[in-house]
Amino acid sequence: MSLVSGDKLSQKFRDQVVLDAVSFTVTDDDRIGLVGRNGTGKTTLLEILAGLSEADSGEVTQSRGCVIDIFEQDKTDILDMDLFAYVESVRADLLTIRGKMSELEEHLERAPHDSAALSQLGNLHTRFEHLGGFTF
Repeated sequence: MSLVSGDKLSQKFRDQVVLDAVSFTVTDDDRIGLVGRNGTGKTTLLEILAGLSEADSGEVTQSRGCVIDIFEQDKTDILDMDLFAYVESVRADLLTIRGKMSELEEHLERAPHDSAALSQLGNLHTRFEHLGGFTF
């Protein structure tokens, strides 16, 4: 499934072309590293994808539910947590649901015939899946 794609994205700053008709598709099973020298358009591309700026030309298409955000690398010194935990924290709702699911799973290991707990776990599982918890 395509998460985000860019079609012929171009961006110029003054007389310098930073992006020149860049096209790509990112699917849900892709793993990507964006590397290059300073000034080659990495941040510009990410800002366009995150909706923080617009390309001079071209089009970005995102699937429903796909969220793209940027965390500036020079801000990491102000965090009281590692970067992965910070990224996770943007979906505190999912973390809360997952925590409740874990508690119920542990309870059900001790009391496998607790139908109320099993029902509650099923409801949380459905909600977690609906909110994209398994793909987050």
